[in-house]
Amino acid sequence: MDAAYEKGGQDYPLSYVRWTENRNMEEFLRLIRPDGVQLQPLITHEYSLDDAAKAYDTILDRESGSLAVVLRYPAPRTLPTSATRRSRSPDPEPRKRRSVSA
Repeated sequence: MDAAYEKGGQDYPLSYVRWTENRNMEEFLRLIRPDGVQLQPLITHEYSLDDAAKAYDTILDRESGSLAVVLRYPAPRTLPTSATRRSRSPDPEPRKRRSVSA
């Protein structure tokens, strides 16, 4: 293990290793910025985190037509700011998006 790279975050020189974990993440973030690659059209299915097993079944099912499957994490819980609490009921069914043709 290279401690300077693994723990210290020091990147290898470009001439030594072209794509490091840091460079991959930088490039990914550059590509998905608002004026970059649009990911939304690639999403074919969305599931709540509680339905992660169904999401993986969808990925493995060739007939599902899945291209990108998104797991929706619950909103972070915060303390109520007033005496009134609003509750959200869970999404009972996953949303299926339109298919994206190549």
